Amino acid sequence: MLLLAGGPMREYQFLRGLLHRDESVVLDVLLQSGRPGISQEANQLLDDFPVTREEMYQYDCVIAFDPDWQEFSDEQIALLESWVAEQGGGLIVVAGAVNMGNPVRGWVQDERMGKIRSLYPVTFERRFAGTLDSYASTDPWPLDFTREGIEAEFFWLADDMAASQQAWGDFSGVYSYYPVAGPKPGATVLARFSDPRVGSDENRPVYAAIQFYGSGRVLYLGSAELWRLRMADEAHFETIYTKMTRHVSQGRLLRGSSRGALLVDRDRYMLGSTVEIRVQLTDARLDPLAAESVALQVVEPSGSVRTVALLADPARLGMFAGRFTVLEEGAYRLELPIPDSDEERLTRRIQVRMPDLEREHPRRNDELLAKLARATDGRYYAGIEAAFSDDTCEELIEQLKDRTKTIILTAGPSRAWQENWLRWFMYITCGLLFVEWLIRRLVKLA
Repeated sequence: MLLLAGGPMREYQFLRGLLHRDESVVLDVLLQSGRPGISQEANQLLDDFPVTREEMYQYDCVIAFDPDWQEFSDEQIALLESWVAEQGGGLIVVAGAVNMGNPVRGWVQDERMGKIRSLYPVTFERRFAGTLDSYASTDPWPLDFTREGIEAEFFWLADDMAASQQAWGDFSGVYSYYPVAGPKPGATVLARFSDPRVGSDENRPVYAAIQFYGSGRVLYLGSAELWRLRMADEAHFETIYTKMTRHVSQGRLLRGSSRGALLVDRDRYMLGSTVEIRVQLTDARLDPLAAESVALQVVEPSGSVRTVALLADPARLGMFAGRFTVLEEGAYRLELPIPDSDEERLTRRIQVRMPDLEREHPRRNDELLAKLARATDGRYYAGIEAAFSDDTCEELIEQLKDRTKTIILTAGPSRAWQENWLRWFMYITCGLLFVEWLIRRLVKLA
């Protein structure tokens, strides 16, 4: 793993110590602001970013804290981009105010940094757009998770969704974020900054987003403040970074064949969800496979098999993508026969379950209930005490509008007249029948 930082920010220091103590991690560190001769807790302290494939391809994950990408050569940038796209490398980029927030000389506006900006799952504001510096609040604001963020297991602070939401609820929040124009098409927004002064609902600023980039993944964080999770529980910081690094590194960690990799956005899905599939394939010479499509076999829990066509990505040779909807609960097995191989297959398993909304969302949604009340010209009270307190009792009665309707009938129905009319109708009907019978007798037709 490579830890890259523009400066020794607090989150970098906490994470460096955490990873250095983990015996399963080989950690290299590149601190751009460091001076020659400094010491860092790492297996190796780098003076420069890798320049050869042999140096770069040894890493499974790169975590970059507000780096100065302008210090990289064009060859190093191309090497990083190909490592993510072609080798399935995992990249976590954390925004900052020093290098990313420079509105004039920063890399965000540098035309040479086009490949770097393409790696990010967010789009950036134009030059002098007026919203380029990072936003900082005097109060912490909790993260506003999207549905995808709630279901993303690599963002869970506990073993299940309900416990994770409870843990996030105990987190006071973050103070800042880096303003961006919005998520890129195809990117998944995981969380937004919840300060209502900077936006509402879907217009709230993106704080966390993720996207596939070729066969790799790139995760974006709007500020380096997850270290504040340690205030609620020191284990939370270790948990989330462990899960995030494993998730973005799946393209390399789960490569079951030298001919390709089969990637899904997560391992567990709710019933009715759409599964996004991406596959990177090479031919027998290990060059990117040239084909219009490949066939993915989906073995459902019932045992039935269906075929999903994965179409070639026109922007990247050897990359194929597709999707399907899971309609059964249970375990699915995904199998992709590798073209021109001796029965070699890429396999992956996913789990589908019914959503348990009451356990996953144990808290009362006051905002939604208030919105429903306003839609019907009503008012929402948070609890019986609030509705029937001395201050609001009269107000509550006034909210109950008079729905009485008065309908005036100028000529009401008369029962005697109806009975008399029906009696005469019967007499006339019987008389007509008697006249018909009499005529038939006289003309000898009966």
